[in-house]
Amino acid sequence: ADDSSVLVVDRNNDLLFAPLLWTVANGRANPNNVVVPIRDFQKGRRFHVLHAEVEHIDLERKEVYTSADSRPYDILVIALGSHTAVPDLPGLREHALPFHTPSDALQLRNHLIDAIEAAHQADDPVERQEWLTFVVGGAGDTGIELAAIIHDYITTGLFGEYPWLADAPVRVVVV
Repeated sequence: ADDSSVLVVDRNNDLLFAPLLWTVANGRANPNNVVVPIRDFQKGRRFHVLHAEVEHIDLERKEVYTSADSRPYDILVIALGSHTAVPDLPGLREHALPFHTPSDALQLRNHLIDAIEAAHQADDPVERQEWLTFVVGGAGDTGIELAAIIHDYITTGLFGEYPWLADAPVRVVVV
């Protein structure tokens, strides 16, 4: 109806297309390519975005209190975000790199580059193998895809810059 409008309250100002996050990690995509500003959806529509945190909902008064202000509503839809469950594996929480945002993907890419450089500098074959062993915590779709991308990025990407490592075995372990 012409007299209706939709207000989206979100702490983020964008939507992440997580299935392509790995393309940032392997350098195929710019971080901006996997993020869509929410405001792009409101053009030409009765749709508005409030960049804020929801702090309290008063169901009796039909009002949502946010970090910006309070807003009345007629119909309330609550779309919950996600929370990553980190498996309780020894050392995982202390040593794992998160993989949720484009900046996480860039941090992972830099970590892979640093590991290859360290492997290149290692004289001891055991130490070199340690630098060429990577563990992905999480065997869901993203974890399996990420494990394959890590292996591919190292063997077909980074090893192009370190051809003397091309015969070194790369291990990617998924737990």
